[in-house]
Amino acid sequence: MKDDFKNYKARLTILLCLYYLAIAFTSCGIQEIEKKEPDPVLPPYIIGDSKVPVRYVLCFEYPSGYDWYQDSEYGSTKCSMKLFANKRSILDLPAGHKYKLLPDADRHRLIEGDVYSDYSDDESSYILKNGGVLYSFSPAQRIVSLVVNNNDVYTLAIDPDRDGFSLRKNEETLFSKERGYPFEHCNIDSEGKPHFCFCEPIDSEQGVIERFYKYSAGAVSQIAMRADIVRVWDAAAGIGYIAEITGSNSPVIFSENGAMALSVPSSYKVSSCRFLNDTIPALTELYLSYGGKVNSSKAIWMENKYHYTWTSEAIPCGFRISENTLYGVCAAANSNMTDMAIYGNKVSQLPQNYTCLSEMAHSALGDSLVVGLSSRVGGPPLLWSRNSVDTLKINGHIAAVSLELVDRNKEP
Repeated sequence: MKDDFKNYKARLTILLCLYYLAIAFTSCGIQEIEKKEPDPVLPPYIIGDSKVPVRYVLCFEYPSGYDWYQDSEYGSTKCSMKLFANKRSILDLPAGHKYKLLPDADRHRLIEGDVYSDYSDDESSYILKNGGVLYSFSPAQRIVSLVVNNNDVYTLAIDPDRDGFSLRKNEETLFSKERGYPFEHCNIDSEGKPHFCFCEPIDSEQGVIERFYKYSAGAVSQIAMRADIVRVWDAAAGIGYIAEITGSNSPVIFSENGAMALSVPSSYKVSSCRFLNDTIPALTELYLSYGGKVNSSKAIWMENKYHYTWTSEAIPCGFRISENTLYGVCAAANSNMTDMAIYGNKVSQLPQNYTCLSEMAHSALGDSLVVGLSSRVGGPPLLWSRNSVDTLKINGHIAAVSLELVDRNKEP
């Protein structure tokens, strides 16, 4: 009996030792994994490199208690424009008509850590950098595209009545038309030359005929159109143009590589479509009608591959490509629904009562996606990522977010 008890104690001791050793090894394994796992803000391929990622966030702050969502005192209430770099404030300026800085999200662009804004009054338009006026021009026009290259600012601007436009490099007018309109895709090539497409109406005996042109580095050339084209939906100098053709329900992209159809089911009708980028691979957004209901669905294609479809209650909000992966936000059309963040084949539901206000309010770098969310009900704005949610302790909204690689010795 005693021997049995001794044997039992020995077996129990061995089992306990093995148990604690297992825990120790498991814990060590977990610790080692945690040590090797990179910070979610730092994509793995960046660690140890000469560049570091910086998260820029542009937001507008209002006095405590002010309902900025309704904004009954738009442009005149006390307001400030703030820029954060990795949670550190690097810019804080008063905003409003007096300062030529309005809180409209689509008036501001985050480019390499600087804020480029536009403002117009009854007489002139102004281009600002970090709150300071760079230049102005008259008469006032609406900016539809702004690109920066080596400190030069290129703008495409249309007349208020949408009949006529101008391309400028800083204050200098490079090209203009008194009739017609530009397609809103201006890009700068490796030599610093601008490119875009535009439409000009021509009077003829048969009536007004629309002709399409490409502006490239100062030269203008007419875009050759096939005889079976019914209408041109959009055009981009780095892609080509997308059009409706006779006898087909599917839009066709025409480029230097030939024609490429976006297959749309015969039960749907295309209401409109546009390019979301200006270079290959083409990213296209389609508005579809079904059963007589206009714009009942929206869909995204990358090249000729279909990716996503949403109902009329959802609004695609700025889809782009990062690391050959499609990403973006689908904003809810009403407060009963929630926004969705999309990265490749991953779809994440965003917090209730929050929305993405601008196509510029989200950004991706590597496999990191950050979405700036503003409250519908008076809460503080949020910065959402797949790993965390950060709260900005202000009464206001997020206008733009940008993830950028910066030289380690120039990190703000």
